Amino acid sequence: MKKITLLMFGLIQTFAYCQTQDLASLASGKNIGMNALFDTKDNLYGYVSIYSYGNTDKKTQKFEYVILDKNLNPVANKEFEAGPLVSNYFGYVDFKGQIILRPSDFHYLQAFAKDAAAPVSMVIDPKPIP
Repeated sequence: MKKITLLMFGLIQTFAYCQTQDLASLASGKNIGMNALFDTKDNLYGYVSIYSYGNTDKKTQKFEYVILDKNLNPVANKEFEAGPLVSNYFGYVDFKGQIILRPSDFHYLQAFAKDAAAPVSMVIDPKPIP
C-alpha cells in the first residue's frame, strides 16, 4: 500500500510540474497586465501579457507585449514605445482576426501638459519567436 501511495504521489508531482510556465520571466520588464484573447465566436485564441520598462525620456516610455497561445507557450513578442499618457494596454482580437492593443489606463495628470497627444491603438502581427 505504501508503494502505491508513493508511486501515485510521484506521478501527481510529475504531472503538476510539467504544466508550469514562469510568466514573470518572459520579459525583463515589470508585468503590468495580462488578459485573455477571444475571437468573434468567443473561442479562446490565447493571452497577451504587457510589461513596462519605464520612461526612456520625458516624452516616451517603453513597453513589451508577449503573445501566448492557449497552452501559455510564447508565440510572439515585441518592444514598443508609447507617450507618457498610457500606463497599460488591453488586448483583443477584432473581426478581421487581428490582435489589437488598446490603451486602457492613463496618467491623467499628464493629460494637461501642452504637448499631450491622445494615445492610439496598435495592430500587432503575431510573428513566431525565433
